[in-house]
Amino acid sequence: MIYENSRSLDMNDVAVLFSAMVQVNQSPLADSSDRSLVSIGYGEGLARCKKAAQLVARHHSDEGDDWDGVWWFEIFESPREGCLAHKLFMLDLTEEDDGAKWGAAIREIVLSWLALHQGDE
Repeated sequence: MIYENSRSLDMNDVAVLFSAMVQVNQSPLADSSDRSLVSIGYGEGLARCKKAAQLVARHHSDEGDDWDGVWWFEIFESPREGCLAHKLFMLDLTEEDDGAKWGAAIREIVLSWLALHQGDE
């Protein structure tokens, strides 16, 4: 989605989000939460990023001549408080715990994050 305006999952989006999650893990944001990527699980972190990227691709409203892949890349890769990667990092539920609740929680995270950013581009 970052490199081309499509409604499908792009592994580049997943990689950028996961990279941001790794940066969140290495930042003071993780220190204050008693959480780490090791405790979450690298596979779980990657699964969260994949699900989130899929949902962003499906639900974003940035289309047409105004499409800006650079803007999307910048907000995906930004490891600051409240960014998508931080919200995914802080999720207190794993896919293994309850797949349906996990999916619904990620959907809620993505839709609320999109609501904050739509129109910013």
